[in-house]
Amino acid sequence: MTEKGKFQKPVERDSRQMHFVDGITIADAFDAFPQCNIVYVDLRLDENASFRLGNDYQDVPAGEIYDGVVLFREVSSVEW
Repeated sequence: MTEKGKFQKPVERDSRQMHFVDGITIADAFDAFPQCNIVYVDLRLDENASFRLGNDYQDVPAGEIYDGVVLFREVSSVEW
């Protein structure tokens, strides 16, 4: 917590770190569909069971932590 009532948490996630077991990354998905700015990955589906968020999570399948993830092509800073 920084100032009273304000939280700060940097998000430094590279879309090439988030990948499926076959090597396809979220960056690849955004590249394949340039008209899409948001990707939702339903982690309850068997075909998404291999999705990994990257090294911060010790390469644990994201479905063991979350039901799904929403990813945005671009983000900007937010003050809470």
